[in-house]
Amino acid sequence: MNFNSETTFLGHYIGDSIKDVLIENLNNCDSFNFSVSFIMDSGLELLFDSIENALKRGAYGKIITTDYMRVTKEN
Repeated sequence: MNFNSETTFLGHYIGDSIKDVLIENLNNCDSFNFSVSFIMDSGLELLFDSIENALKRGAYGKIITTDYMRVTKEN
C-alpha cells in the first residue's frame, strides 16, 4: 500500500474544502476507507465519480456507515 505521509487538518481550516482534499486523495490513492456516522445521497454524489475512477484504476475501498433510522434522508 502507498500511504501519503502528509496530513492536512480540516477542522476550522481555511483553504481547500474537505471535498477538494478528499477528491485529490481519491485521485491518487491505492486504497481508501471512509468511516462516517451518517451519510446522505447528496454527499456521496459529490465523491461518486472520484470513487468510481479510483476503483476502475484498481484501488480498493470501503465505506462504513449507517442511515440511523433514516434520519439523514426524508422518505
